[in-house]
Amino acid sequence: MTLINYSNQELNIILWMDPNGKPYLVDSEWKFNVSHSGNWVALAVDIGSIGIDVERMSPIDLDIANRHFSSYEYSDLMSISPECRLEYFFRLWTLKEAYIK
Repeated sequence: MTLINYSNQELNIILWMDPNGKPYLVDSEWKFNVSHSGNWVALAVDIGSIGIDVERMSPIDLDIANRHFSSYEYSDLMSISPECRLEYFFRLWTLKEAYIK
């Protein structure tokens, strides 16, 4: 692999955003995706489409899952023990976000 160094001005020329606001490199087969939350930043790079998501876990109202998860996902979430729900919610949430990206 060859490392190519670009100046900031060159990056402004080759870095664009699609209609959904996702940045991409013009005339390049390389795709990337970035996510950040709290003190975490994640970057994924590949040839072809790629998505990544990172979320800082904090207590939330799990009713959000009823609006954004499928009925199967929501039922599955509610069927596990209450002390495991938050972690499971964030696993599903980040998987779905990464896929959509």
